[in-house]
Amino acid sequence: MSLKTAALWLHVLAGAGWIGICGSFVLASLALAGAATELREFAVRTLPLLNRLAVGCACIVPITGIINLAFAARAHSYSLPRQFVIIVTAKLLIFSVMAWALAIVIGRGKLIGLNDDANAEPPFVMRELAPWYGSIVILGATALVLGLWLTGI
Repeated sequence: MSLKTAALWLHVLAGAGWIGICGSFVLASLALAGAATELREFAVRTLPLLNRLAVGCACIVPITGIINLAFAARAHSYSLPRQFVIIVTAKLLIFSVMAWALAIVIGRGKLIGLNDDANAEPPFVMRELAPWYGSIVILGATALVLGLWLTGI
């Protein structure tokens, strides 16, 4: 396997992993919506791990994206088509918003562990996190579709 192929696949897998991690939280929070104790346990036990995995994927995406951009530039004699540049710019903006949303989720998620009473009602922050994770899923899916579009250019 060439470095070009490996970088492309790692980029796609990291993006899909980030989407899957965030999507798993959304699905779990929906499934546990009526079970306050289980929802809190899920959040306290899994949120730190999910966030670490998401950060890892989020760090891989731009590194491999730059490598892929270098390969694409070389393949086009360093004169990339306008449409390519527009799509890459859109993907960069999407990535920035996703990273911002992840930073918010991590900051708000840390508040969950402050209350050590296992019987306590899950904090409001739990209901706040699902939409942020959901937005990461939607934006990430959009970025993946744009990436597929780039392969045709």
